[in-house]
Amino acid sequence: YGKARPEADGAGLYVYAISNNGFWDNGDSLILGRVLRAKIGELNGADWEFFTGGDGMSGANWRHDAAKARPILEDPMRRGETGATYLPARHRYMMVTWYYPDGTGHGVGVSRRTVWNFNESPHPWGPWSRIGSHTWSPQGFYCPGICPKFQSADRIYVMTAGDFNNGLLY
Repeated sequence: YGKARPEADGAGLYVYAISNNGFWDNGDSLILGRVLRAKIGELNGADWEFFTGGDGMSGANWRHDAAKARPILEDPMRRGETGATYLPARHRYMMVTWYYPDGTGHGVGVSRRTVWNFNESPHPWGPWSRIGSHTWSPQGFYCPGICPKFQSADRIYVMTAGDFNNGLLY
């Protein structure tokens, strides 16, 4: 939410986090977790709740058991590690999902193309809609994220953790 966080979706009370199903690249689905702001510093996994579907403003739709989480986005082999950023000027959340269409980054030469899909939603739990896509080649860009600073109603800035191919010989 940035420094001047709004009260959107309980942001004053909770910190939200998105995780895929265990893959740094090319995962299958994304789930949403939350923890009370007052408890995040304790780093206790038992404090976290996971979204199970429906209206995320209702406490009845959150469980402490991650196995009961319902995906907020599913697309087999197309969900690398990512996160969502609230865009106050748009009153929307945006996230960039990414994957290597030729396989996981561990295979020889498969990270020579990267697809970034741009998604937005009125809430961190959705519904999420794809609003654009971009294919990079020959870059192996991974873990893109939207910078919460410097954004405006008509411009956002996306950064990447790096290029998987930069400095690697295949």
